[in-house]
Amino acid sequence: MRAAEILGVDLLEEPFLVPLLKSSLPSLSNAYQRGGLQEELFLVEVALAKERQARQYQEVPRELGCEECGEAAIDYCPACEGLFCRSCFERLHAKGRRSEHPRLELSMAGFKMKSESVQSQQIVHVQWHPFHDGQGLRYYYNFETQRSVRQLSRKELVWRPPPPLPENGREEA
Repeated sequence: MRAAEILGVDLLEEPFLVPLLKSSLPSLSNAYQRGGLQEELFLVEVALAKERQARQYQEVPRELGCEECGEAAIDYCPACEGLFCRSCFERLHAKGRRSEHPRLELSMAGFKMKSESVQSQQIVHVQWHPFHDGQGLRYYYNFETQRSVRQLSRKELVWRPPPPLPENGREEA
């Protein structure tokens, strides 16, 4: 969190930068100890800029069609790795294990879910991010509530899909 503050990253707006910030902590720590922090901060800022740019290029053109019916796709399922119109998504994901699949907006197309084996080791609700403290002990931090905990309740360990997207891609006030 401190690295995000120093680098001017709003983690609520850009949560996809958390893994990059976490992976840069050891190099920032070493640079601080040897007196070369400014150079390392510059390198991390360059990496952040590249990550933001890569994120922009991952957007998918709107003219892509639904895999089922060919209509204009508006939803993406990272578990199926498929593009769907709203009616086909709802029909295919109405029951069974697919009902647990998240529905993302089309701009998120290309993102993949972790494999079952990786998920079972590290299933954490979307809002909680795992970290390790100075003693190597794991804790979880929620950037939205600015709370940290050593253990998550069973309810928070179960991954839940995000809420349905608002119609027309905009939230209603």
